[in-house]
Amino acid sequence: MVHRSALAPVILLWVLSLTSVAQPQVSPPGEQTGSPQAADKPGAIKGRVVAVDTGAGLRRARVMLRGSESRPGMNPQTSQTNENGDYEIKDVKPGRYTLMVMRNGYVAQTYGQKSADPMSRTQGTQLTIRAGETLGQVNFQMIRGGAVEGQITDQNNEPLSRVMVQLSRYRTMQGKRSLMPVSMSQTDDRGHFRLFEIPPGSYYLSATYRSFGFPDGGGAFPPTYYPGALSPQEASKVQVAPAAEITGINMALTEMVSFTISGKVMAGDGKPASGARLMSMRHPPEADFGMMFGGGGVDPDGSFKLSNMLPGKYRLTANTNRDGKTESGSVIVEVGSEDLQNVFIVLGNGAEVSGKIVVESQSTQPIEPRQIRVMLVPDAGPMMGGFFGGGPQETKDDLTFTQNVAEGSMRFNVNLPTGNFYLKSIRMEGRDVTDQAVDFKNNDRYQGVEVVISSQGGQLSGVVRKEEGGEVLRGATVVLFAADPERQSKSRFSKTAQTDQQGSFVAKGLVPGEYVVCALLTHEAGAETDVSYLKEIEKLGKRVELAAGAAKTENLVAVPGPAAE
Repeated sequence: MVHRSALAPVILLWVLSLTSVAQPQVSPPGEQTGSPQAADKPGAIKGRVVAVDTGAGLRRARVMLRGSESRPGMNPQTSQTNENGDYEIKDVKPGRYTLMVMRNGYVAQTYGQKSADPMSRTQGTQLTIRAGETLGQVNFQMIRGGAVEGQITDQNNEPLSRVMVQLSRYRTMQGKRSLMPVSMSQTDDRGHFRLFEIPPGSYYLSATYRSFGFPDGGGAFPPTYYPGALSPQEASKVQVAPAAEITGINMALTEMVSFTISGKVMAGDGKPASGARLMSMRHPPEADFGMMFGGGGVDPDGSFKLSNMLPGKYRLTANTNRDGKTESGSVIVEVGSEDLQNVFIVLGNGAEVSGKIVVESQSTQPIEPRQIRVMLVPDAGPMMGGFFGGGPQETKDDLTFTQNVAEGSMRFNVNLPTGNFYLKSIRMEGRDVTDQAVDFKNNDRYQGVEVVISSQGGQLSGVVRKEEGGEVLRGATVVLFAADPERQSKSRFSKTAQTDQQGSFVAKGLVPGEYVVCALLTHEAGAETDVSYLKEIEKLGKRVELAAGAAKTENLVAVPGPAAE
């Protein structure tokens, strides 16, 4: 294995560039009056993007500005650096924003982020822009990403093509630790792979042969972790330094005895589900997101055959589109020491859920119905949502909605409009299902679901300092969570907020009740969903009671957060 790493001083410089962000310069704002026109006068942000190792400006870097309350799918304001690395974003409406920069060959970076961890891009310093204000010298120091390359072969040293290779790190999602990919690639016809623009850090490298589950065969190779382990617990981590070129990461995958699963997929009317697609997934889902799936097709007579299936439990899911409607069905099977035959999957139209959104204590600000989305996500966790859940359907102007969902255990998830809104309750068939899993059956109809939201959420704001009466702290993470242990496992009772360039923070839309609030120097995104993590930081915070519609101020002193893996 060959390492061509950047010198240690370069690494140190980059660490300093993340932890010692210069204070932006503020130009005098324009004339301030009480008129709406003056309050809405746009501002601007400008600065420079340089390479940390040379100090030279980076041209053609893309700078993106996104509002802190932006919805998914909303386009950010963008700018591109000139030949000197300078940029400017004009016509910025007053508000709070996150600023990010990307450039080919370099690690993407959010302004004020404290580490190279990709997840920390959501944890940088927010920028508050006032009416007519220009923030200057909002600068970035970027570092070249590392690269990892090697070859994947079989036990006979024959190259394997189309093998999925990925670098992963453990992350917390919905309270569970899972390996989440940071970079992914496929091997070419020589079995070679190259992963690039890798942030500095420690990773698990894994290889998964994608013939898994397909009828055309090609051998059954279990997912393998570098240097040849079958689980991450037995694997060696790959250390990537800034600008490092790590070569010779070679692995041999060993073919194992495998079996077939065969049967038929039938439509709801009893006819063969011709043209249906079949997907196999480990059950329960494995800790490594990138290693879970395989699939195949269904013949005109509805029959299917999945080859190269290794021993273990699987969920087989089939779906098809008939007359513009999606039909789906699933079954859980276990592969032991022989082939499985006569597995039947019966498709159904899923369940239909319809209801109305009720807005209590509506504010004077008009609500855009399309900002509110009611979704149903699998109780198994977020990784399953794209495959078995019900995607968000547009809310109608009269605030009614209709949602189709696959058969299974689901939870309601509601996207709220911007502002101080919070989810108050969800009732279905006379019972409260706000934080509960609901079992849905094919062809069932659930009408009259009532989703109640309120604009009178609690609001907490304040300033975070390095020490009592000391300097304000930019880019600190403020974590708020319910003081009641029964509520701590429910995501709507926890929020995080980042401090801006003045050390101030604001958290809106809090469900009324008692909260623990603490400011952390370091915090891994997603950790707030882990109850054990909340118990650990509970002793570091203070308690605050938030009534409906109440806005309180609480100044905090930041403390180190618990160390994460």
